[in-house]
Amino acid sequence: MLLLWSCGDDTYDNSPDEALKLSLEEILVNYDQQSVTIGVTARDAGWSLTGIEPWYTVSPSQGDRGTSQVTVAFASNDPDTIPDATLRTSTLTFTSGDATKSVSIEQLAIADIPLPHENEDAAANKEIFEEIKRWYFSGEPEEVSSDPNQFYDDFYFNYLSHLKRNEGWDGGTWAMGNDRFVFSYVERNPAGTAAAADGPTPPPTLNLGMEFEMLDFSGIFTARILYVEPGSPAAAAGLKRGDWFRDVNGTRLGNWESTTTEGFRYHFQRYIDTLVHPIPGHSSRLGMLTFRAVGAGQLLDERVEKTVTPAPHDNNPLLAPPQVIVEPRLEAAGGGDTYTGYMTWNNFDPRWRDLLVQTFRDRFAGRPEGEELQNFILDLRYSKHGSVEMAELMGNLLVGNVEGVAGTTFAYYTFNDASRNRTARFEAHPDGIAPQTVFILTSKHTAGAAELLINALRGLRDGEGDPMINLVVVGEVTQGLAGGMVKRTIPDPRDPAREYSAWILSFRCRNAAGEGDYIWGLVPNSEVNEFERGDNMKWLSTWGWRGGAGSTEDPLLKRAMDIVMGRQMMPVGVVGNAAKRSRTGYPREYCFPTNMTMTIEN
Repeated sequence: MLLLWSCGDDTYDNSPDEALKLSLEEILVNYDQQSVTIGVTARDAGWSLTGIEPWYTVSPSQGDRGTSQVTVAFASNDPDTIPDATLRTSTLTFTSGDATKSVSIEQLAIADIPLPHENEDAAANKEIFEEIKRWYFSGEPEEVSSDPNQFYDDFYFNYLSHLKRNEGWDGGTWAMGNDRFVFSYVERNPAGTAAAADGPTPPPTLNLGMEFEMLDFSGIFTARILYVEPGSPAAAAGLKRGDWFRDVNGTRLGNWESTTTEGFRYHFQRYIDTLVHPIPGHSSRLGMLTFRAVGAGQLLDERVEKTVTPAPHDNNPLLAPPQVIVEPRLEAAGGGDTYTGYMTWNNFDPRWRDLLVQTFRDRFAGRPEGEELQNFILDLRYSKHGSVEMAELMGNLLVGNVEGVAGTTFAYYTFNDASRNRTARFEAHPDGIAPQTVFILTSKHTAGAAELLINALRGLRDGEGDPMINLVVVGEVTQGLAGGMVKRTIPDPRDPAREYSAWILSFRCRNAAGEGDYIWGLVPNSEVNEFERGDNMKWLSTWGWRGGAGSTEDPLLKRAMDIVMGRQMMPVGVVGNAAKRSRTGYPREYCFPTNMTMTIEN
């Protein structure tokens, strides 16, 4: 499986507010040989440039929609070797559609030169640096320096990659050579974005309403859809969970045999920009692959395309209608009807608080006598972002009303600054339930607040050290985000229309039993791979199930119900910490970043 960088690590501008943007407007260099890089962001179409002079080279001289890095390499203008050396001037003109931008160039014939041109993000980088020093968990920032004269995301990554003194809490240690994968990230957005994100209800945003991952099939990269949200543009286009596509708008996603690493990354960014940050009115044609169970199985390209058009969509965390499953238990397991609640919850965004409480109130709480929920299945396999406060609320609704649980520690949160440490406790909730057994469905994509909730539930033990609830985690080892972020918003010192949001890993979490440190993920006590043999594409014949959330044919939900019904024994083991990373790097999906945040006043 190919594991690529997350949304937060991408180098494209995730909110292009102009059709064509350049990182520099002028270049001034002295006489010696050197090179300068220009960042080019073309929002709507490809770009090209004119005006190149013989005394420097430009590479590349054209590009497609998305972000490109253009290198201008200068020949020497040394007056000692060129007797008539004088000031050289030139103008590069960039064009994308109807948009045009220029860069003026001057190369002196003397060594005396003003300070280098300051990158447009340099001033903001200095502010970001101060926030990292204040918040980054065990990073020892005073020992590290980083040049702020670079693009904001490069600065953030380059700086954090030298702060791996946190033993893997931010996604691997420097010694592991895994510095690419950090949970901390930074975004540049239009001014007011952060304030809007703190509003009472998530507003619809322009998106496709799906999530996907990339897999490597004999050197050819293919995307697999993880889920499709009901009522979304992806659903309207007929896309379904488990569908595969190999190209976007006629362009292959890339393969290692036919392109360089940089070439692949360039094409990857084009495609990610098309699907993750769509432009109003710009549809995408996905070249679909068809599965045929012939022999070992095949993925066939039958030249079938599906067109998806972005539209405002609210990314509701309920991927399927919540339900109460009523089934008779086997006589050998005691007989009688069982009442089991089932709910998907795809993110812990605090703006969905009212929906969460209302769902429990309307569907699960206050049931008639004799029909109370004995079991509850919470599907968190794609939940990877949100707040600790929402995880605490979910815990209260799930088990806060179980005898003896209220008042027990949910989590200890530890910061560098001990004065910020705090303890959260379970509380009874008027709309909560009290099941005997809680099932959590997980995958390698489960992270953040979802892992925090699992860790809190496994820490519930009575005075004798026995579990206060039956906790069964069904699925795969989770992602391993064992700490949380503080989100800091920095106004752009140079451009009041922009702001930077830095997500800084700032605290670590432990449960009532002192358990935490699940940096390699949490291990289920009932392991099931939702894609059967998983990411090994040699076993295509095992990819039989492609249904949506809540389907009784879902391997994870089926396993949970088999345990409920007595068709399979209750697991005797406990949820543990993975001892090592069982896969290379981290699973990377693309539409939504991985994070876990805490509300901080200052």
